[in-house]
Amino acid sequence: MEFLLLVVIAVSIGLSEAEGIAKYEGPFAYMVKEKFGLTLLELKDRCDAKDKSLWKEVSEARKLNEELGEGLVTDIANRAAKHPNPTAEVYEDLIEDRCLTNTVIVNVKHFNTYKILQCLSHNEFPDESQNQEMLIKSISRTCAEVKLLAMERNGRES
Repeated sequence: MEFLLLVVIAVSIGLSEAEGIAKYEGPFAYMVKEKFGLTLLELKDRCDAKDKSLWKEVSEARKLNEELGEGLVTDIANRAAKHPNPTAEVYEDLIEDRCLTNTVIVNVKHFNTYKILQCLSHNEFPDESQNQEMLIKSISRTCAEVKLLAMERNGRES
């Protein structure tokens, strides 16, 4: 039975790769490096040093971010596909309406930061202006990736 499950998983992964469908990954690792100066491995070490369960929580926050991004890619691609000839402007409007001003994205980004901060010492916490700047960058990078992937899924070049 376990063998059959492994075969099904392997075939599913192979089909996704064969179809060439790019998945949303998001700027999580990039933002950890830029905001805190840490690689994901270094962050994991910091989390584990404080509490072995913290890395799992950070990983779950990252997964939530990826799922939200993937959902946005699908939403934008589907909405754009309803237009007879979706132009770059159509995608820009959809990104503005569905991504850049999305309060769920803001909340998920705050949640991700909160989880990361639990692994750090207080003297490593960024100040409020740095937090706000990184939030804006993170949302911008997220929405840019969402737009690119949505356009790719609909067969458009960016």
